[in-house]
Amino acid sequence: MEAVKIEGMNRTDMSRSAITAERSKGNVPCVLYGGEQVVHFYVSAKALKPMVYTPDFKKAEVTVNGKSYLCIIQDLQFDPIKDNVKHVDFLELVEGKKIVVDIPVKFIGTSPGVKAGGKLLTRLRKLRVKSLPSALRTNLEISVETLELGKNIRVKDVSFEGMDIITAANNPIVSAFVPRQLKQEEAAAKPAAAAAAKPAAAAAAPAAKK
Repeated sequence: MEAVKIEGMNRTDMSRSAITAERSKGNVPCVLYGGEQVVHFYVSAKALKPMVYTPDFKKAEVTVNGKSYLCIIQDLQFDPIKDNVKHVDFLELVEGKKIVVDIPVKFIGTSPGVKAGGKLLTRLRKLRVKSLPSALRTNLEISVETLELGKNIRVKDVSFEGMDIITAANNPIVSAFVPRQLKQEEAAAKPAAAAAAKPAAAAAAPAAKK
């Protein structure tokens, strides 16, 4: 899993006026913690785009004053009016130390239920896991090759190496549900099949008496 490289600028003046001045230049105040020290810095708002505006889970390699830190975004604050990033908390990744994160799920393969006329319904878009930094991945791949019509794949049905899943075990992740039209066709087919079976049964009855 590759890390997005971000160049940070050291932040020493914590005053509101200094922060406002940097934001007007297109920079975002950030703080990094979780390691040996807390680091305050600025990054360009443009540099954050690959981390913020993506459906994937990503790591970052942030460099400040010539020192690099492997980390993830722990928290984001957005401007309620402009909807741009206002502040970022980064969590430094320390090998051997587990962290709790939400990672997106990605479905692979084709469900037999979909082939039978059903539709795939995503119940959970992310799973919360406790993981070592080395086990982190962009997304969690879940095969739907065995997902039959009207069935679910639940959290308890999946596992990932190096990770403990925290999301409740009985929660459905994905379903192959029966569309309304298919349900109506099945309901209409039952009376027709029953009606066709009655003449056949009646014709068989006299033959049985002879």
